[in-house]
Amino acid sequence: GLAGPFLLEAVFRSDVWDFMALPVSAENERAACGMIRAACEASLLEYSGTSGEGGAKGGEEGEGTGLAGRLAADRAASVRALVEGEQAVLRALLSAMSAELDAVDAKEYYQERRLRELDLLRPVDESEIVSSDGSRRAGQAFDDYY
Repeated sequence: GLAGPFLLEAVFRSDVWDFMALPVSAENERAACGMIRAACEASLLEYSGTSGEGGAKGGEEGEGTGLAGRLAADRAASVRALVEGEQAVLRALLSAMSAELDAVDAKEYYQERRLRELDLLRPVDESEIVSSDGSRRAGQAFDDYY
């Protein structure tokens, strides 16, 4: 569509990475947040039925009493801690994406940012109007902005 060439402008600027970190459109934000939420929910579902969410008891199976048993118990505790940490991160990310989705309407997107940067979010001044026959030219040429 027409939005593609408009966004290519940043490719030719030195601050392309800063530009790409900012929201492009409400539709894009909703799609990105939705995709991240879906991935987090799918990952959390993979943990259901596993020993990650309090279901495992520390090293009960084949624990033994010697060094091997203690190592197995330590490994099991480390795995539980890792899984619980992963789940906590996934839940925090779900919460963050929910907050981002709630804020979609409050964000300033590329088109509004760019128009503001060019000082075009204001009423048109009479000196800026150019007639179609070329008999009247704007006070400042477009090229003067660049």
